[in-house]
Amino acid sequence: MRLAIKPAFIILLLLLLIIPFLFIDSLVNEQRWLLNDATSEISNSFGGSQNILSPVILLTYEAVKKREGQPETRYGYIIPEKVAAAGNIDTDIKKRSIYKVPVYSGTFIFAAEFIIPEPLKEFTVVDTKYLITKEALLGFAVSDIKGVKTFPAFRINDGDIIRGMYPGDRDLTR
Repeated sequence: MRLAIKPAFIILLLLLLIIPFLFIDSLVNEQRWLLNDATSEISNSFGGSQNILSPVILLTYEAVKKREGQPETRYGYIIPEKVAAAGNIDTDIKKRSIYKVPVYSGTFIFAAEFIIPEPLKEFTVVDTKYLITKEALLGFAVSDIKGVKTFPAFRINDGDIIRGMYPGDRDLTR
């Protein structure tokens, strides 16, 4: 009988010690959830992580099908021969409750050199009269536009700076 009491007492003590462990585990999980919530709330107000893709030129052209002779609108992309990027990144700490979350901001300069192929053989354009230059677009992709505070300015062929390009903007004459 005495031999059965000792193991039963040890099992009872182990079960009693598991209860505080479960409370502590629950508290740690709650704190982890609150930290993730604070991080996502601050990140959502400033914008998420950013991926910026290289600028591209989109050319619109009309190609004539050999059999039908009907013009067909097609698109060709010209990627830059050279791309250079430079920037400064600043870190700021934002607080929510007891949590501190780093927020990054920066200013970046991109330079791209495009070489337009002659006579645009890549786009199956035999004659450049089929090239619709009014619809040529300069574009680049940003993964989260909410994080962009000022919109980019462009300089083409060392000319004047073109300001105020907005998402989806097709007018570079401003």
